[in-house]
Amino acid sequence: MKITSICFYFSIIFSTLLLLNFVGCKEIFEKSRTIDGIKIRADSVEIYDVIKASSGIIAQDQEIQGIKFKAGTKVWFDKNGKLSSVSISENKEIQGMKFKVGTAIGFDENGKLSSGILSENQEIQGAKFKAGTVIQLHENGRLSNGTLSEDKEIQGIKFKVGTEVYFHESGKLLGGTISENQEIQGMKFQEGAEVKFDENGKLMK
Repeated sequence: MKITSICFYFSIIFSTLLLLNFVGCKEIFEKSRTIDGIKIRADSVEIYDVIKASSGIIAQDQEIQGIKFKAGTKVWFDKNGKLSSVSISENKEIQGMKFKVGTAIGFDENGKLSSGILSENQEIQGAKFKAGTVIQLHENGRLSNGTLSEDKEIQGIKFKVGTEVYFHESGKLLGGTISENQEIQGMKFQEGAEVKFDENGKLMK
């Protein structure tokens, strides 16, 4: 009789704990949540685990990293809960660069713009880059790499349309694919060859 009573009481306690846990979880996901300073619709949250969100839809018009986004915009987070990318619902100009509707712009771990897909051919740091292609940025906001929309001479080297050119964080040329036969620092290269330079502009073999 005593054993039966103990089991009965334990059963009640266990059921109560389960109910409280369910109600607590339900309350968390019924309300809008704030993740990395962004208000997210609770019903849209996708998670890595029980604590960390991987994505969600913003609950109201708001400014994210100094950029205005509309309610309903999808955002993604990294495993540390930091914003990693945002979908854009219209062509958007950010830091003088025009990005394509329906694509995502990326942010680095410090919340700075790191990548995006161009909405049109446009000039960035003295060279023209191709619509519909990805550009990537260094942490200091300078261009890291992009795809050329035309043959272009950059820092004395002629590069080929439709290929990627790369830059050091300082803005100095890192490398790319040349558009014609050229002599560079005393060495001869054929059209289509890839060349690379160090931070001091010295040709890397």
